[in-house]
Amino acid sequence: MHGLGFPLARVWWIEWIAFVPWFCALRVSGPLAAVVLSGVTTLLGSYYCTPWLPRAVADYYQQPLILGLLLFGGVWALTVGPYVVAFALLYRRLARRPRILLPLLGGMAWAGMELARTRLFIGDPFGLFGYSQVEQLWLVQVADITGVYGISAVLAAANIVIVELLLARHAASDAAQRAAVGGLLTVAATVAIVAAYGQLRLRQLTSVAEASGTVVIAQGNLDLGAQWKREFYGTNLDAYMRLTANALRDHPAALVVWPESAMTFLIETEPSYRAALASLLDHYGSDLIAGGPRLGATPEQHFNSAFLLGPDGRLRAVEQRRYLIRASTSGPSAIITPTGDIAVHSAPGHAVTVRGTIEPHSDLTFYARFGDAFGLLCVLVPLLVLARDDIRQRRVGFKRSAG
Repeated sequence: MHGLGFPLARVWWIEWIAFVPWFCALRVSGPLAAVVLSGVTTLLGSYYCTPWLPRAVADYYQQPLILGLLLFGGVWALTVGPYVVAFALLYRRLARRPRILLPLLGGMAWAGMELARTRLFIGDPFGLFGYSQVEQLWLVQVADITGVYGISAVLAAANIVIVELLLARHAASDAAQRAAVGGLLTVAATVAIVAAYGQLRLRQLTSVAEASGTVVIAQGNLDLGAQWKREFYGTNLDAYMRLTANALRDHPAALVVWPESAMTFLIETEPSYRAALASLLDHYGSDLIAGGPRLGATPEQHFNSAFLLGPDGRLRAVEQRRYLIRASTSGPSAIITPTGDIAVHSAPGHAVTVRGTIEPHSDLTFYARFGDAFGLLCVLVPLLVLARDDIRQRRVGFKRSAG
């Protein structure tokens, strides 16, 4: 069910119950079964979230579909599988004894797992739990403190509390039932706090009125497969310059944004191309943000980079409660407000420009200042709780043996 919360279905509310069957199975199965079940569940869920990957590999690199499927399995095995297995084992250990804070601890463990799979080794942020709630503005405002991991923690806690309530109905001890009810109250209070914070931030951000500027996004809708062939070196420039000139002719803009693959040449070593851009930008007094390749320390190294060019064609520079300007090669392109609302967007599959107004912000959010502090807390707290439990258990065993 997890995949239904993402495009194309976008059934956001189902994420609040999507993991209940899986988490229930984790609680009642053995360790080996929990590992296997976690692997199968998340492999299928990952494919549902990114079914385009095997086909994209086959089409883009002109390889057999089976190779795309094998690559997908390899990516899952490296960037998803080990982390969800670690979560499954950690959740089972946390649930060994009744505790009111189990849903919150489990939610933190899930968020910590997402932080680990995003930051460690290769890194894979695709399909994070919290992304499914992107249209629920009342919920996602907490991301300016916690990042996406706070949203994921709340969703996971909501699923866990349902599991604990279901299991408590058949539990023999009153302690399990009291813990389940207490867990429900703590999760409900947490959701209420997050919702109240979200409404407060929405009112604050919508009341801010600072100087604004017009932005134009150019969406070229060019053939991705041809962009990096040697015979097409630099040809994208003409298409994007023509599209940009048509957009600025009647309505100039302070900033123009092109997609990451708009410049299929090394702009730092191509003065003639920079001069062509300067003639366009200087005429309308616009800056340009565009993506393109950049040489590394050796000729063999190339990096995907973003460049800011001034009206004179010079390179000026190679988040956090700011406007997000998404420039896509084939769409959709969009301007997203600091609250997460989509102000304007384009339809995919067309060569178009998108125009909108943005307001600059100079304040830094908690997340901008301290980064993944909440995510790191989500890693540490469940582990510290388990360490405390082990110490207490050893003390009890020592006292019994001594007596």
